[in-house]
Amino acid sequence: MKMLKRTIASLFVAALLCLVALPVTALAAGEHDSHSNGWTEFTAGTTTTLSGGSYYLSGDVEYSGTRSITVSGEVILCLNGHKLDLNKQHISVGSGASLTLCDCSTGGVLTGGSDIHGGGVYVGGGGTFTMTGGNIADNTAAAGGGVYVDEGGTFTMAGGSINNNKATLGRGGGVFVWVGTFTTLSGGSITGNATDSAEYGYGGGVCLFGTFYLSGNPIIQDNTKDNTADNLYLGWQTINITGPLGENAHIGVNAEGVPRSFTSGWSDNMAGEDPADYFSSDGDAWYIGLNADGDVVLGSLCTIITQPADKSVIEGKTATFTVNATGSEPLSYQWQQSIDNGNNWTNIASANAAEYTTGKTTMDMSGNQYRCVVTGDGGAVISNPATLTVAHAHKPASDWSSDADGHWHECAACGDRLDYVGHMRTVENEKKATCTDEGYTGDTVCSVCGYVIAKGETIPATGHSYQDGVCTVCGAEEPAKNEETIPATGDVAPLVCALAGISGIALVVAGLRKRTSR
Repeated sequence: MKMLKRTIASLFVAALLCLVALPVTALAAGEHDSHSNGWTEFTAGTTTTLSGGSYYLSGDVEYSGTRSITVSGEVILCLNGHKLDLNKQHISVGSGASLTLCDCSTGGVLTGGSDIHGGGVYVGGGGTFTMTGGNIADNTAAAGGGVYVDEGGTFTMAGGSINNNKATLGRGGGVFVWVGTFTTLSGGSITGNATDSAEYGYGGGVCLFGTFYLSGNPIIQDNTKDNTADNLYLGWQTINITGPLGENAHIGVNAEGVPRSFTSGWSDNMAGEDPADYFSSDGDAWYIGLNADGDVVLGSLCTIITQPADKSVIEGKTATFTVNATGSEPLSYQWQQSIDNGNNWTNIASANAAEYTTGKTTMDMSGNQYRCVVTGDGGAVISNPATLTVAHAHKPASDWSSDADGHWHECAACGDRLDYVGHMRTVENEKKATCTDEGYTGDTVCSVCGYVIAKGETIPATGHSYQDGVCTVCGAEEPAKNEETIPATGDVAPLVCALAGISGIALVVAGLRKRTSR
């Protein structure tokens, strides 16, 4: 028994030593379940250079340094639901360094920063800044009020918010990208930022002179330039759409060289979607649409006045679809067809006018959809789809079919009632009754199809009506009476005999009465 207890104890200790010897699993950047595994508290007196490590706030902190905080290694900074007041400094991410800003709680904010470039965060050439949470707010700079990405720098925003920052002299109230890379904007919001300069300020939200990748559910809205809408200023750049946009994504845009397309990858990731649901123009003169190549366009687009209408035709006939559009001339037209309920569209060869007529229709064309891409100088708009319905050509039978209410020709192919109409009533086989023969009221039938609507009834013979030995109806003579049973006129002998017999009977009856009375 003691030996068993010692064995169990030995195994327990060995297992415990193995667990202690296991390495601590590294968490992905910005992900953590606590601040106990190698995290360092960030305080007001934290060194101005962060060469690496994970830092967190345990409460609100007002930075006391007189120089900006420099990131020279791989650094994670968790706001932990608290405020880090940069006290008119900013965080600078140097070449080869990376900073991940996150917030494992809610309400964390990086604020109070100020500099010429990047009031909150400056990303130098070769530096990388990743934002997964928290808020960069109320920072000020000449350019890039919230974040400034210099040439060769990279900024990835997957969450959090950048709001209420200001560029006082130049571009990018929220974010300014100068020949850098806004690697991926896949989430978070950039709102309420502003640039005050009416002449030199571009992009109250984001000013882009670099590479921009977009996916997910980002929001760039309600940013201004000199108190007018100015959210994302693209310059001559384009937005590279690398994945589907979520239903909450929305970005206001402005660009140079308008009218022009300003995206790539739309047809690969957002086919069938309306770009106006995700983008809006910051200028009243421009609209959002698609060009014939499937790219999103900012420009003076044409407008469809009359949409194509659904058509129903008989098999073998043609169908004509028409679109009426207006815009900057010349307008071009391209009709498209879908055979899978609008999931995929293909151009119809030589269908390049405002009106399109199909060839002779067949039954397998029923349900096909047709739309028109109308292109002006600023881009294109796509009409609503119209649906074609094809009914088969009926083959009516030569004979009538009928029931109690009417008659019709039945289609030999589908059984439909064709040429249906109510019966035309007439009476047939009518016969009057005579003195000696029965009559008939007649059958009610349809004079067109012969259907018997109602059968007639028999009428009894009327019989003769004699007067002076002759029928007053048909003139037939009354039949003669039997002479052997009717006495001849003047012969009284039979009458006398009859009276004598009657008298004899009376005498006999009287005699019987007298005897009885005695």
